[in-house]
Amino acid sequence: MDNNYFKSQENLQKYVDKIERVFNTDSIINEDIDKTKVQKYYRESNAAYNLVHSKDGSVHMAVNYDGIFNDEGYYQQVKEINEYIKPNFKVLELGCGKGFNSHYLASSNTKSQFHGIDISKTHLKYAKKRAKNLRNLQPSYGNFHSLNFDDNTFDIVFELESVCHSDSPKTVLDEVYRVLKTGGKFILYDGFRTENYTTSTALQKKSALLVEKTMAVNTGHTILEWLEIAKESGFEISVNDDISLAIMPNLKRFHRLAKKYFKYYMISKFIMILVPKNLIKNTIAGILLPFSIMQNLQSYQRIVLTKKG
Repeated sequence: MDNNYFKSQENLQKYVDKIERVFNTDSIINEDIDKTKVQKYYRESNAAYNLVHSKDGSVHMAVNYDGIFNDEGYYQQVKEINEYIKPNFKVLELGCGKGFNSHYLASSNTKSQFHGIDISKTHLKYAKKRAKNLRNLQPSYGNFHSLNFDDNTFDIVFELESVCHSDSPKTVLDEVYRVLKTGGKFILYDGFRTENYTTSTALQKKSALLVEKTMAVNTGHTILEWLEIAKESGFEISVNDDISLAIMPNLKRFHRLAKKYFKYYMISKFIMILVPKNLIKNTIAGILLPFSIMQNLQSYQRIVLTKKG
């Protein structure tokens, strides 16, 4: 399948129909997702991340600018973040997951100090084990709505696909602004709604909402809305790049894997009885996310915010 396949409303309708034969989509869309449910999502999805996502412990999208999927794409974001890090910097990762990103950066920058926080105790077990032999990396339990760090502590705060889970971006941005030093950077790689979402068809809105809810995102925000909040918090927008096409190779891979689940209706229903629901609901996002990207309903952004003096 080339990218144009996912621009078709007809193809989108076909897959939504398949999904609705197995799942109660209205129930999924109307579910209220709080912190406890986000924790449950990552706990129950852990096996899927290990088996079909990244055996090295990445829980984010691979970025392949050449349009061809390979595992090196899981390191692309941290390689770009690494360019901002200097000796003796203090760096914080929000939603550090299994420690994939911070471990790479701490290993590459032994003269700098790294902290990672996460609310998933399942993931933190992996992160702490990975950091065991690194003196400059400290993963710990923490919530990015209330950071347990002093003002003006960090030179860089970064996140990969974690703040999308927040219903209160202003709280997160204010907290990051507080703990950053003047001139410090908040670097993000994350998904947002586009402005086209507001004028999209009912089918498109439904598919985009299903993507968000099945990835434990309760309330999606448009990129322009989110950046306005960042400016209200005092940040200067240094970089805002739409790099959605670079995750399409990864998304097409997920689509190919996920559609196998919907091939036989009765088997799909039976599997859903046996497997944790959050794990199996990932197939919905796997099926639909390429459509959301290519129909410009959602985007994957690289953002750098600077704390002004």
